[in-house]
This record gives sequence, structure tokens and C-alpha cells, in this order.
Amino acid sequence: VLVMVLLLVRQNLTLADNRSLVQALEKKNQELHQVNQLVQMDAKCDFLTGLQNRRGLEEMLNAAIRRAEEEVRPFALLIIDVDWFKQVNDRYGHDFGDWVLTELSRVLTGMTRSGEMIGRYGGEEFMGILPGTGLSEAIGVAERLRKAVENHGFRKEDKEVALTISIGLS
Repeated sequence: VLVMVLLLVRQNLTLADNRSLVQALEKKNQELHQVNQLVQMDAKCDFLTGLQNRRGLEEMLNAAIRRAEEEVRPFALLIIDVDWFKQVNDRYGHDFGDWVLTELSRVLTGMTRSGEMIGRYGGEEFMGILPGTGLSEAIGVAERLRKAVENHGFRKEDKEVALTISIGLS
């Protein structure tokens, strides 16, 4: 009888240990899932501006193309380049240049409408994806963005720069 009692106690302790191990494993799996989600987001997000990076933009562009084909709707693509940006870095330094790109991303995204996407394609180049937008409307969007940047004061502490952008569209 004593051996049976000891075996039952041992079995109960083993079951309790197993439950604790399963709970710990489930918690670690949840943490791993969260880290994987962050890594996935980070792989598609530009670390400087917080916008989609080239990889993320390419996925969004492919999705926009598929939707446009399925729905037989137009969409426009903008390529935005900061004019003479190298001079900003050369004159004021790369830290200020990084700040300008971050501020520019805020200006551009602040001017987009629901469903429109702006991302950083690379360097000082940005891309705009405009689902459901035809050519004449896209020209208006590009002009709206161009004017917003031209009229924005890029000023930080004692440094100030006037920026202009060039936009190609399709």
C-alpha cells in the first residue's frame, strides 16, 4: 500500500510538472510568435521614416495591380525624388538629412487620402501607390504633394532648408 501511495504521489507530481512545462512552452510560443510578427514588420518597414520600405512597397504594388485587374479600375504610381538632396547632407550633415527625410515622410503621408500609400523606395526616393486613381487625378495628387513640400518649412534648431521634389507618374 505504501508503494502504491508513493507511486500515486510521484505520478501527481509528474503531472503537475508537465502542466507547468506545457504552460511555460505555450508562453514561449506566444513570445516567439510576437517576435516573428515584429521581424516580419521590420523587414517591410523603413527604420528611419517608419514608412513601408522597398520590399513592403513591392508587395503593396503587386496587390494594387491584382486589385486593379480584378476590378478593372485604374491606379496610379508615383515616384518621388528629393531635388538636390546630396547638397542637404553635404552642407548640414547626415543627421539633419535623416531628420529631413523623416519630416518629408510626415508631409507626404499627411497629404495622402484614405487608401493611398506612400513608402520610402530608397535613399531620398519615395513611392506613392494610388488605387482607383486615373491619370488626370494622379497629376492633381502629384501637384498637391509637390506644393505641400515646397511650402513646408524644413527647420530644425538653427538649420533650415527649402526642399522641392520631382515626381514621375504612371
